[in-house]
Order: sequence, then C-alpha cells, then structure tokens
Amino acid sequence: MVALFRAAQRESRMQMTAALTILAIGIALGWLFFQKHAVLAIIALSLLLLGLYWMYGAIRIWRLESHPLYQLLHRQPHRIVWVYTVNLAVMPFGINMINRGDIHIRLDDGSEIVVSLPARQLKLVSTTLSRLLPGVAFGYTPERERQYLEDPGGVRGA
Repeated sequence: MVALFRAAQRESRMQMTAALTILAIGIALGWLFFQKHAVLAIIALSLLLLGLYWMYGAIRIWRLESHPLYQLLHRQPHRIVWVYTVNLAVMPFGINMINRGDIHIRLDDGSEIVVSLPARQLKLVSTTLSRLLPGVAFGYTPERERQYLEDPGGVRGA
C-alpha cells in the first residue's frame, strides 16, 4: 500500500508542478504582451486561470489523507467495484525505454481513479488490494468492461 500511496502523492505533486509552470508562463506572457498583443494577452489570461484551477485541485489533495484514493480505501472501500492494471512498455528497436503501468480503480458511480506506478510494483499492489477488497472484481476483460458500462455496480463479484 505504501507504493500506491507514494504514487498518489507523486501525482499530486506533479499536478502542482504543472500548475506552477502554467501559472509562470501565463504571468510571463501577460507581463510581456499585455498591452502589445491582444491575442497573447487572452492566452496569458487563459493560462493564468488554468494554472490557478490546477493549483486549487493540487492543494486540495496535497496531504495524503485528503487524496480521493486514500479516502476510498480507508473510509469507503465498498464503493470500489473493479480494479485492473495496464502495463505500458515502450521498446523501440528492442531496447526497453519506458516500463510503467497504471492501476485503474473503478467505482460504483461510474467514476475512475488512475494511478501510475513503476511496472515492477503493479503486481504487488494488485495482490495487496485483492486481499484488502475481497468482494471486488480484479483484472480486465471485455465482458467486465461491457458490464461496467451498462451497470457500474453490477461488476462486483464477477
């Protein structure tokens, strides 16, 4: 579980970094082109608003206890109906460049939480979650996807 929560924290920090970067670009564009180019001023304002929006979202989940995944696993595990992993291996010319994976946690209301992890930790996290969540369906199949799209709560126990 530590690996899963570290990945969730890393993603919130990456969101904060992206928000600060977009905010800085918006401030720089606004400072340089506010009175000279109307189009660039509008782009700067849009970047400022987007950066502030992302920053607000990142601040809301900055502490681990505030992260939606932490809340689900500790307070509302009954809402989780389906968990599966997706492994991404990029190997141009047979050279392993990127090897990471995503763990998809689908909820009974049709929403989803996706957390990126190193591929070597996917199996460990999936096994741990299967022990913690015995009534949840694990693994991806097209049939489960179809069931989930029809009735998100109906996948449980499949």
